[in-house]
Amino acid sequence: MDKFVNGINKFKSQSLAKFVQNPIYIILFVSDKCWQKCSHCWYSADWKRENLEKKNLTFDELELISKSIKRLEFLSITGGDAFLREEIVEIFDVFNKNSKIHRFDTPTSGFDPDRIILKTEQILKKLDGKPFRVDVSLDGTEEVHNSIRKNKHSYKNAVTTIKELNKLKKKHDNFDTSIITTISKTNMHEVETMAALVDDLLPTGEWMINIARPATVDGCTASDNELLAYKKANTILEGNIKNGFHQGDKGHKFGKFLTAKNQVRREYIDKIIKGKKHGLSCSAGSLIGVIFNDGQVRPCETLPDTIANIRDFDYDLIKLWQSQKAAEIRKKIIDTKCMCSHECFLSVSLLVHGKSLLKILGKSL
Repeated sequence: MDKFVNGINKFKSQSLAKFVQNPIYIILFVSDKCWQKCSHCWYSADWKRENLEKKNLTFDELELISKSIKRLEFLSITGGDAFLREEIVEIFDVFNKNSKIHRFDTPTSGFDPDRIILKTEQILKKLDGKPFRVDVSLDGTEEVHNSIRKNKHSYKNAVTTIKELNKLKKKHDNFDTSIITTISKTNMHEVETMAALVDDLLPTGEWMINIARPATVDGCTASDNELLAYKKANTILEGNIKNGFHQGDKGHKFGKFLTAKNQVRREYIDKIIKGKKHGLSCSAGSLIGVIFNDGQVRPCETLPDTIANIRDFDYDLIKLWQSQKAAEIRKKIIDTKCMCSHECFLSVSLLVHGKSLLKILGKSL
């Protein structure tokens, strides 16, 4: 039976990749710089030194990549912190003009409110009303957050950024902001306090709760206490959604569906960390992929496998995504039953899995 299911999953993975031609969800790193040095961040100085090969992609190179993309459902422009890239507004603009993109997003630490608000306003003018969301990280009350971020001004600046972004939401129907909290051993005792803080800072929108990722791909290594804290946060969030307080992504016409998807995703993360059977196959390498700031294209952020450097394919993402190496990596992902708690990749996998998709539709209705 396992062999049959594995065969079906491989066929689905390869067929979907061929059908869409390029990934429909891309995480694009445009900077390796950040204002913070977070204790739970995998994109550390050591990781960059060991994994990144060449200089950052120039703006001209990014423009060439944008011209090679047929269509994208979702583009997440990230880093480091994407707002530290000088041409961040122009990068959004060129991808919006050259690629058929349905939705944009960028995460940030919120450390420089003036710069982030200015750039966000400029980006919104370029996007022609397309959905755009800025996710601000807030990982605890002031002392804990600053300790995690290793910066005494981090909390104050992030709160200011959230408040100012809330003002922009009132001016732009296509814009939303969310708060992302990563549950880890450092802040797991602050869940209830954190929930109350989010209620105060985010009258509308969504509280995104993540759980610290494992250092390797060997499995999800969150402790029992971290998982209990994650589940407690989920229970609070579920109650808020049921009571109509958190209304999800208001900048998107399918915001209610996306909120339901996140609800189901949290249920699966609990199962995955506990090592329970979940019936999913990962969509990394078929429907979702990562372009790092040095041009490496990987199926996901967690796996060490690089398909190729986009520079070696003349910046043609479709040609790279349809290569023999890409097909081999997709096969490896299915054969090894690779699955982790990474929220972005799990989101895509849920949408092409019948059982989970039915759950999402049920919750959204």
